[in-house]
Amino acid sequence: CVYVVLLLAVPPVMTVRAFFLERPTHPIEVRRAGVTEQERWIFEWIRENTVIEAVVMESNDYVWMPVYAHRRCFFPRESAISVFGFGGEKVERYRSVRKGMFSHDPVSPEDLAFLAAREFDIFIVVWKEDFEAMPYLRYKFDGAPGLVRKVHENPGATIYRAGGL
Repeated sequence: CVYVVLLLAVPPVMTVRAFFLERPTHPIEVRRAGVTEQERWIFEWIRENTVIEAVVMESNDYVWMPVYAHRRCFFPRESAISVFGFGGEKVERYRSVRKGMFSHDPVSPEDLAFLAAREFDIFIVVWKEDFEAMPYLRYKFDGAPGLVRKVHENPGATIYRAGGL
């Protein structure tokens, strides 16, 4: 009788404990747990207005798109690359393109050609915190109609489509 009680009581108690007492500690986990309503609207827009094969480029390492919007990331976290054993020229190329998109420098013609040659739609999400940390992005993207086209905006983020299509 005691074994049955333990067998039936321990799993729910441990589950409740985990949900209510364990809190995220890593900065990325804390940020993921704090997704705002405006950010959720961005995920919903992407889910409803892009094809399933679309790829989303972001400047952060939160890797939200596969979880919340069900879309691939253009370039995942560095730790994911090393865990899965990716490497080589292709990884360096994608890393370089992403870095170039979010840098002060104009996007290179080579990076533009690389993006145009992809067989999938590429969307760039610039979060509110990105604009705060990198205010030049607003001028870089809004002032470059051949580079990107703004397709959606709310107070939490702006979504651009690469290639200005």
